[in-house]
Amino acid sequence: MIVNTLHFGEIEVPDDQLIEFPHGIPGFERHRRFALIESPSNPFAYLQNVDDPYVGFLVTDPFTFFPNYEFVLGEEWRGQLRIEDPGDVLVRVTVKLGSGLSDATANLLGPIVINQRERLGQQVVLYPSAYTTREPLLFPGERDEPCRLADSGEEERHARTQP
Repeated sequence: MIVNTLHFGEIEVPDDQLIEFPHGIPGFERHRRFALIESPSNPFAYLQNVDDPYVGFLVTDPFTFFPNYEFVLGEEWRGQLRIEDPGDVLVRVTVKLGSGLSDATANLLGPIVINQRERLGQQVVLYPSAYTTREPLLFPGERDEPCRLADSGEEERHARTQP
């Protein structure tokens, strides 16, 4: 499939690389088909909507910049994404550039979770959470205490930023 992008022009994306977001991404609910455009030599990638060249997100692997980043994906999300094997999960977070890379922040509160086998994705909002939508990317703040988070009283999510 040829995908028109604002930043890269036309690129070819194999159909088996398309990712369906059944509910869209918060704020972009009508945009449901994306491609993850990655480069092995770059820690950043682009999550590009394949139907609208103007909708795309700079993303990165959060574990590259926040090695202690963790959360437990609740049963509801695992079911919606049809996750049976944790090895099928790919996590990315959106990145917002400030005036430069030194001002860049990552949205750790709303990771994008992708089931690579099923090609299904969802931005999962970890609420409540100690994470924010604007964690400094290059100089992440330090937290001493792990925090436990309740999820609708049924499942407990755990988020921790320091060992």
